[in-house]
Amino acid sequence: MSVVRCTVDFMTRAPAGHIERLPSGSWRVKAYAGTDPLTGREIRLRKTCKTERAAQIELGKLLEQADAGRQPETGATMAELMDRYTEVADWDLSTRKANEVYIRRVIKPALGHLQHALAVLAEEGLIVIRQGRTAVVTGDVSKERRPVRAPRGRNHDCRRAGCKPHVCKPLTAKTIRNIHSTLSGAFSTAERWEWIARNPTESAKPPAVTRRPVPATPPGDVAKVIAEGRKTHPEMALYLWLVAITGARRGELCALQVRDLDLDTGVLHLAFNYVVVDGRRVRKDTKTHQDRYLAIDPVTCAMLREHLEAIRAELAAVGLELPEDAYVFSNDPMGANPWNPDWATHKASDLAAAAGVKLNIKGLRHYTASQLLAARFDLRNTAARLGHGSGGATTLRHYADPVSEVDRRAAVYLAELTSGSTGQST
Repeated sequence: MSVVRCTVDFMTRAPAGHIERLPSGSWRVKAYAGTDPLTGREIRLRKTCKTERAAQIELGKLLEQADAGRQPETGATMAELMDRYTEVADWDLSTRKANEVYIRRVIKPALGHLQHALAVLAEEGLIVIRQGRTAVVTGDVSKERRPVRAPRGRNHDCRRAGCKPHVCKPLTAKTIRNIHSTLSGAFSTAERWEWIARNPTESAKPPAVTRRPVPATPPGDVAKVIAEGRKTHPEMALYLWLVAITGARRGELCALQVRDLDLDTGVLHLAFNYVVVDGRRVRKDTKTHQDRYLAIDPVTCAMLREHLEAIRAELAAVGLELPEDAYVFSNDPMGANPWNPDWATHKASDLAAAAGVKLNIKGLRHYTASQLLAARFDLRNTAARLGHGSGGATTLRHYADPVSEVDRRAAVYLAELTSGSTGQST
């Protein structure tokens, strides 16, 4: 193997490089570009050319690039990149938890050991994104088959219980898109830090996610669930009523405080969202970072006033007053701690099951959007009421009834028009 070297003074840390002939007949160009500031490893720029002359030209380009201080490819591993990116990523609490799971369970086990991330991932690593449903990386990345882990703290016999061996399954299209988004953010940051020259995720196309519209819950079923709640859990009935009337998210109503209610003018202020992640209880801004002032009707105002007066009466009996920052929905007499949104979800499902109806809190938001659109209320106003920041696109994509009342009226109109033209009666 022949080698053509470019001699330089390493004491001054000037660029150095050489050209070598490969057994295949091609020419490989290598250039020293200094030391990686993160890992302390030497950075070597590489390029393969078909002819010696092309290699000499490429060597000049790489040396010029190295001399200018441009380092399009860091020696950091993917694991190091993801650790640094996680520190600076602007994620809210829930998004951070989900992305850290993707990084820990998928990205690091599959790609974390790779160095020179741009070259490797552009050619090999992101194949897991391109492959879609045939992705080779799984949620647990293990190739072995093993029994399902027994519940902790119990005597468990897998053979007696009939536990089946664990089988790794391909990631779903939605999960792959989420991982692609996480990788894209990490590489964009690396590109901004000048660790790499371009973002390799731009050349990887994640699989499409097919959405199946779900019909909205009929008003009669919503009424059954609320009626069941009034018999067994009046506060939960009021909570579900507010979800149906306002279209608010579950955490937004859990974060609702007494001072957010103006019952004299009939206005409800939604400015916060309450989340519980890994035991951490946080009252933060809403999902779309919006403050919303929603109109509420006299009946809803009367129900809220009755609820608060009952609490104030109980506190007055022991010489206490309900503070303005008390949470409207709380198991604490003073309203110091709000309901856990997960608890509210489970309780709503229990009430729906008792009423013989399949319904959850998200289904109630679906109900709100569908009924408003069917009644010909403006799409933008409906989206604003639900807290969607996309001008209505999210509302139509996720919450509108797939066969709306407007579409049914369109079918009747076309049938009448066609029957009049053909002389047939309908």
